[in-house]
Amino acid sequence: MNDQVYDYADKITLSLSQVIWRVYLKYQKKIISALVRSDSSSQIKQILVELYSELDELNIITFKEIAGRAYGFAKGNKRIDWGEWLFVLLNKPNSVTQYIYTSEVIRKRDRLLEAVLTIKADASANSALDRKAINHAMKRAFSLWYRQLKQYAIDVTDEATVQAFHDARVRYVKWNAAKDDNVCQQCRERDGIIYDIENVPKKTHYFCRCWLSPINR
Repeated sequence: MNDQVYDYADKITLSLSQVIWRVYLKYQKKIISALVRSDSSSQIKQILVELYSELDELNIITFKEIAGRAYGFAKGNKRIDWGEWLFVLLNKPNSVTQYIYTSEVIRKRDRLLEAVLTIKADASANSALDRKAINHAMKRAFSLWYRQLKQYAIDVTDEATVQAFHDARVRYVKWNAAKDDNVCQQCRERDGIIYDIENVPKKTHYFCRCWLSPINR
């Protein structure tokens, strides 16, 4: 194991970001059309339900690929149902984000809905639709979604790696601090420490790229 463990996640999330932005632009057009038609709030919400369903599906496909690659990289030796494995992971609290992924998908959708409905109300009051405001809201929503994607790509990599170690009956692992701009003092203090695999401390900040390597004892 080495610091290249995150290379695949980096590559695939960067590529996916372009796809995600195109999806946002596609739905931005739908939202503008709905506002021009003076569609109801429930109709606009349905558009966003479809948007975030599509985004979530893209994420899940990507996370499965990342998990499989990380598991193989760590020399995992079992067949894993990554769909079921991900369901468990994404439905429990995350030590870094401090939220549950599946709940956050809905929250992000509803936050964008609030922004769009505010624009809708302003358009009714001013008899003019602020298209720049819509574009700003979509860019903001994209930024938050991509931030989440990058963090969970790291989490999936880490969890699949530990799964591989468990399956290979590894009992001890060494914490390796990343030598990058995201490394914090706590991570530096953990560098080189050997932990029982059942007692590895959780990461505490976004985009931490410290990694674990197996230790034979």
